[in-house]
Amino acid sequence: MAQQTVPAAPRTTTQRREHALAQLQNQHELWLATGSAAGPHLIPVNYVWDGEHLTMATFEESPTAANLRSNRRARVAIGNHADVTMIDGTAAFVAVADIDSALAEAFARVSHDPRVMPGLVYIRFTPRRAQCWNGFHEFADRTVMRDGAWLSSSGEGPSDGPGAGGSVGEDGAGGAGVGVVGGLERRAGVVPDQDRGV
Repeated sequence: MAQQTVPAAPRTTTQRREHALAQLQNQHELWLATGSAAGPHLIPVNYVWDGEHLTMATFEESPTAANLRSNRRARVAIGNHADVTMIDGTAAFVAVADIDSALAEAFARVSHDPRVMPGLVYIRFTPRRAQCWNGFHEFADRTVMRDGAWLSSSGEGPSDGPGAGGSVGEDGAGGAGVGVVGGLERRAGVVPDQDRGV
């Protein structure tokens, strides 16, 4: 296995946020995890990102669709174990007849086209929390979105990035507070670590 190059210091929250946004925009493959009383279910899917939502598709009668009908919460993962973007959010179904035409065209360029492949339904995934890290040295302060709001490093000005809104907070022992992107609220000081688990 090739040796991984580890950065000398962890990236700032803003740097990680921008990296996560770049991954969302430029990659079109992810793992989608859902769950039910029977247990977890994980599938690889293609997606497109419109700046606020991920659009995917699955078969209407699939275990993934059944899980999402009973529990809209899901998790997606982009990248690999050395460059992780992990996103928790909620999913909603969009019928083929109701999908935006430009979005449908974009999706058809990266995956099967539900408009011509019977039995598929679109999934619109709305991120609520995102975490980004590229090694154990970045495991603290890895949250770059909380409550649907992209976060920025403490002391930095508001960003014009998408997804502004929601509450503020950051994980990591002894880490400084962060500002909500969009400037809705800023807070400094030590913030309790609420996201120890992946």
